[in-house]
Amino acid sequence: MKATITPAIPGGDTLRAFASAAAAGVLVVDATGTVLLCNAVAQTLLDRTSEDLVGAVIGFPLTPSGISEIDVVGGAGGVRTVDMQVTATTWENERAYVITLTDAGLRKRAVRRLAVSEERFRAVFEQSPIGLAVLDGEARFARVNNALCRMFGYTRSELEQRTLTDIVGSERLPADEKLTRELSVGHGTGYDLERSFVTKEGETRCARFITSVMSDSEDEHAQVIASVQDVTERQENDARMIRLALHDELTGLANRTLAMDRLQLAQARADRNGAFVGLLFLDLDGFKTVNDSLGHAVGDALLKETARRLRSVLRPSDTAARIGGDEFVVCCEDLGADAVEAQAIAIRVVERIASALAEPIELEGATERTTASIGIALVRGLQYSPDMVLRNADQAMYRAKQQGRARFELFDEALQARALSRSDLADELALALERDELVVHYQPIAELRGGRIMGAEALVRWEHPVRGLLHPADFLDVAEESQLIVSIGDWVLNRACRDLAGWRRSIRPDVFVTVNASARQLGNNELAASIDRALFEAVLDADALEIELTETMLIEATATTLSELAGLRDLGVQVGLDDFGTGYASLTYLRSLPLDFVKVDGSFVAGLSENVDDMAIVTAIVDLAHALGLHVIAEGVESGVQQQALEEIGCRFAQGWHLGRPRTSRDFTRLLASAAAA
Repeated sequence: MKATITPAIPGGDTLRAFASAAAAGVLVVDATGTVLLCNAVAQTLLDRTSEDLVGAVIGFPLTPSGISEIDVVGGAGGVRTVDMQVTATTWENERAYVITLTDAGLRKRAVRRLAVSEERFRAVFEQSPIGLAVLDGEARFARVNNALCRMFGYTRSELEQRTLTDIVGSERLPADEKLTRELSVGHGTGYDLERSFVTKEGETRCARFITSVMSDSEDEHAQVIASVQDVTERQENDARMIRLALHDELTGLANRTLAMDRLQLAQARADRNGAFVGLLFLDLDGFKTVNDSLGHAVGDALLKETARRLRSVLRPSDTAARIGGDEFVVCCEDLGADAVEAQAIAIRVVERIASALAEPIELEGATERTTASIGIALVRGLQYSPDMVLRNADQAMYRAKQQGRARFELFDEALQARALSRSDLADELALALERDELVVHYQPIAELRGGRIMGAEALVRWEHPVRGLLHPADFLDVAEESQLIVSIGDWVLNRACRDLAGWRRSIRPDVFVTVNASARQLGNNELAASIDRALFEAVLDADALEIELTETMLIEATATTLSELAGLRDLGVQVGLDDFGTGYASLTYLRSLPLDFVKVDGSFVAGLSENVDDMAIVTAIVDLAHALGLHVIAEGVESGVQQQALEEIGCRFAQGWHLGRPRTSRDFTRLLASAAAA
């Protein structure tokens, strides 16, 4: 309908305050339709001035009702569609009406925008490859998409008749449902949980539920939208990787990391009542002969059978582990507080092991018998560190080897004397720092494709005046124990930065050097300051230096050490994880720590040419690192076959004797210069 406006006589202004505050157009008219009052919005909508409107008679229907849509003719003759609502009121004690007007075009455009938005949401919701659901306040499925139906195995109608409880069925679900209810009434913004669920076929799987609130101003209960991703395979892979990191893949026994952890826990428990813990160190006699004469497959079979026999004779409280090659350890708890009785119990365990190993073994159609040389180290509680206990047991085993094999030896005072010689070595090492007997050698890090040298790892050596050139394995553990490692680490860092600065200025501006940091360096909260000082003194950019950390350091990291790591990143230094794959916290820390690169442990690289499992592990490590934006350096590349396998996997950088042996600073300078001139 079209409404017209007829001139009339002016009236009063009682509702003026209401009209001026309203966002909509407002007309106040008397029972005859005469306009008594109008606001500015009404003037705009009707294209009339106040003088035109007030006193005019309008042709609007004056029956109080809901919102209706009408066309009005403006002052210039144009027609505008408005939404009108009439409400009864009084004006100077006489019956009157308040007419509110809004632009219907605005409403229609808003409706169209809402319809487009809803269509887009529907398309995204339905076409998403991730399972999506809208949950009401009682955790019922109000709406689901096809991906969620496929994941859970139900049809849409079946799923929309169920609640989260029907699908998840977790003992933690009451708390989860409470979270959903709280979200629906405005408490919180969402949650991120992983829960198991049961498909229609009865299969138990795991999903990640990420929720957020869909608010609706007209409804006191908001709906909750949940994205659901099946993470079963990821969890299985994580569990598999963790197991690989904690256990020896060949035998299924604990590996060195787990064994040392169990030993430390056993010592802590024993320390409460002064009890003894025993560590047995086993080395199979003649294993190399078996391996060389009958092949690695037979050698592996012998190791697996040895592990099986160990398990069969140990007490429930004992832990057996393979720590490398043909070396095993057994941690014996519950030996009591009496030294003689503890020794007797440990010897009885050794005798059972020796008896089990002596039984004939059928290998490749031949009957073999094996023996072991076993060292026993007893420790009362926390008397010695786990590493010291392991070294003591190792020394006792070595003496058993020297005494004719197939026997056991106890760590005693004579062996203790040998341990004391380590103290003398520590004194010599302190003098070596003063006398400048330490040197840095550099092992090239090259691009696998093309072999171009990109950088080097800085490796410390000791030019001992009597014993000759000593490698890190000969003295760094003593340095760790004596706390000289911090001074040595600072010395290596400064020397490497000076050498690197010279190479970048005169030969290659893009070459880099990696330097190993010790746990003590990271733990004294001065590593970042030491690096900053070394970079400043060498006039070297921070991005030229890469710092390598071990997994053990990261596992034991405190909030303070994590802050120290953040300080390294703030400097611009690259931070990496050394020997990746050998520790049990790799996955957790790869995701949570500020890392730039990882080094694949050489033990995995060594098996690339003949071990399918090692190939799978290295491939998984490289893919995982790349997915997290990290670059990968493979260690221990000793052959062209390994280099080719790493290239095919997608690993870009590597080091090892096949690519270049460690060499002095002068020789590495010549190598860089020669490569640059080629």
